[in-house]
Amino acid sequence: MVAVDRSVVEALQHANGPERVFGEWWKRDAELAAVRDYFQVNDEAGERFWIFRAGDGEDSATGSHRWFLHGLFG
Repeated sequence: MVAVDRSVVEALQHANGPERVFGEWWKRDAELAAVRDYFQVNDEAGERFWIFRAGDGEDSATGSHRWFLHGLFG
């Protein structure tokens, strides 16, 4: 089990990405502009994470531009 403390900021050593995934356009019109940018990152301790940003980082119509933890690598 992993506890996440939102007050801790980790320094990243390496990142791969982005891998862009588009919204489910067939479900509803709002999904036409939606994107997620996925990254695989390593921190200073060697931990590996899969994170994504909702949106393209520029246009607010594509998403909130907030960052999320999608998964951890063992």
